[in-house]
Amino acid sequence: MLEYIKGKIIHLGDEYVIIENNGIGYRIMTSMNTISNINPEATDILLYTHIIMREEDILLYGFDSVDEMNTFKLLITVSKVGPKLACAILSCLNTSRLKMAILSNDIALLCKCSGVGKKTAERIILELKDKIDENSINYGDIKLNNINSVLEEVTEACISLGYNRYEIRNALEQLDLENLEIEEIIKLVLRKLAN
Repeated sequence: MLEYIKGKIIHLGDEYVIIENNGIGYRIMTSMNTISNINPEATDILLYTHIIMREEDILLYGFDSVDEMNTFKLLITVSKVGPKLACAILSCLNTSRLKMAILSNDIALLCKCSGVGKKTAERIILELKDKIDENSINYGDIKLNNINSVLEEVTEACISLGYNRYEIRNALEQLDLENLEIEEIIKLVLRKLAN
């Protein structure tokens, strides 16, 4: 029905983005992976969308890649996994890392995602294992997901000190973070933000 929306970023939240297209502002729920890939300075962005209609409301979900959109659609086919939990999982793990966790029965990794307990993790693995194509896994993205987990931890720590996500992201982009521990990265970011 609605494959994608292309428009101007009006607002970036923690779980959503508002995009203006032809004078209409669309609130699009999304994952932290998509939000972290969005350049707030960009004039136009494109998000692949999926509409969820319920009795009480209509929700629009969107992602910056077809792969993440398709993985979201797969996740919501699992019993007791709704769109909000699917987004939480995709915020915790990129699509390649998630697929790898499912194929390797990595219950512990799935349980690290907010809202996922042991039974839910087992259900995700059981219901999706045969639907995952191993050839769709980008092994370079798995390493990237580990880096993103560290950066998200650093970001959350700095947010708790009163800085916003965009200031923190800008500071992180200016630093060489290779081979540093989380505590060292936080100190460097805070020094950069204080200047």
